[in-house]
Amino acid sequence: MVNPALTEPGEPKSARSSATPPKPRLAAIATFATTEADGVVAAAAMPSEACVATPLVPIPLVAGEIAFADVERCVAAGAQAALLRGVRTGADVGHLAALLAVAEARLGCADGATRIVAEITTAHGLLELRGLACATPRLAGLAWDADALRADLGATSVRAADGRLIPPLAQARSLVLIAAAAAGVPAVDTSSAEDGEGFRQECVEALRDGFTAKLVTTAEQLRIVRETAV
Repeated sequence: MVNPALTEPGEPKSARSSATPPKPRLAAIATFATTEADGVVAAAAMPSEACVATPLVPIPLVAGEIAFADVERCVAAGAQAALLRGVRTGADVGHLAALLAVAEARLGCADGATRIVAEITTAHGLLELRGLACATPRLAGLAWDADALRADLGATSVRAADGRLIPPLAQARSLVLIAAAAAGVPAVDTSSAEDGEGFRQECVEALRDGFTAKLVTTAEQLRIVRETAV
């Protein structure tokens, strides 16, 4: 029986749809050139059918500075987004947004065409997550790098003997996920050195926990994400 409280006044009880909502899937966002990966912006809408040749171009933050040559290279490549690695504060994201605007103008691209995915690689950046959400309208996602954060913390390994993330990294992963949800942008799970069953398990856990996408660095990882999405 259909609960009368779930139908609109005057609506036949049989009108309530019994369709099963589509299962969530994990988007694959590549840092290498491929037409098989999902687009960065489209990752927020699942399932995604938008594929682009250059979805994401990494731009490092070195000693607090962003090289304009890297920014121009990103825009010239037609990237959907710049992956800003080593984000410390919202000011870093805002600075990249300003440089992207200049590069877009110089190269004749539409203003705002290149989005930003902020990648957390340090403890400093982790503690400043709250300030990233309002840094720029270009923000298209929050990501994190488990191995870089491990090194910054001085830990000796990413995972414990049982295969689980060590506690500090597990907490960092959760904070990135929560911050992304609060900001209304996709949460992108860390890239990985794994290519086999270990990576497959990471994908299963990412989808289970609420991540929208997974960073992939190889064609094999992309294939595994696709299988997880089925």
